[in-house]
Amino acid sequence: MERSQPLHESGIALGHAGHLVQPGKHQWPDLLKMNLEVVTVFSAARAAQVSAAAASLGIVQPVLLRVIERGDRVYPSQEGGFQLAHLAEQLPQLLALPGIRIEGVTSFPALELKENQQLVPTTNVHTLHRAVALLQDEGIDVRQMNAPSATSCETIPMLKELGVTHGEPGHALTGTTPSHAVNFDLKEKPSIVYVSEVSHDHYVIGGGFYERGNIESACVGTASRDLRTVRAKQPKIGYIDYYGSLDENEDYAPGESVVYAFRTQIFVTRANVALVSGIQAGKPKIVHFERRY
Repeated sequence: MERSQPLHESGIALGHAGHLVQPGKHQWPDLLKMNLEVVTVFSAARAAQVSAAAASLGIVQPVLLRVIERGDRVYPSQEGGFQLAHLAEQLPQLLALPGIRIEGVTSFPALELKENQQLVPTTNVHTLHRAVALLQDEGIDVRQMNAPSATSCETIPMLKELGVTHGEPGHALTGTTPSHAVNFDLKEKPSIVYVSEVSHDHYVIGGGFYERGNIESACVGTASRDLRTVRAKQPKIGYIDYYGSLDENEDYAPGESVVYAFRTQIFVTRANVALVSGIQAGKPKIVHFERRY
């Protein structure tokens, strides 16, 4: 919800919300005013909230049902959805809601990078196909089978073969999908860095680290011509990243710039965000600076 509002206010059309984080019960009216193509609901209770909000606005909101089956791949703290085994008995309740129309189904993740560095479908895709068949048997016109995760130029043909109608590029936009860490020939190029500075000893000012970023090294120096690469330590899971840590066997001066490149999630860091253009032309220019304070 926090990302939807500034995008909407900037004139960007929104396609989908609620997939990973369900809006709060009092947020639905504000969200639906943004004219989204679809919203995802995890339960009949949430669907009823969307219906009530839509009815108050005089609209019918298309929704996706997040569907899950025992044994599906779900990341920690992202659990939830309609149990496939109980979906049929819940459909009459959903179909009776006047403010929504069931547009399709969704799940996450649909693809996963294995140890052999190959992206393969998860069992979630099979669950989606079974859910689609169930809805169609009930006479529902299923228009979307939404299956995000690692969506990029590499995986879109794969999703098409799997019968998926919608993927959702996220990390492809910054060239940081899991595949980009092992395949340097992909069409998207990595385009995000975390810039900080040495605080004291071998410690770096934190706030932008990501515990699953697989940090290995950093560039340290005061100018581009004298940057040196040093080993960096991965932040400890469960701790606030007040500081990062570099190789203790190197010498550092407080204030030296430190540049990292790792997979991150901007919305879970405390870092300020700068959008920079002109880098390829050697004329970098900050076009937007979003402070966290």
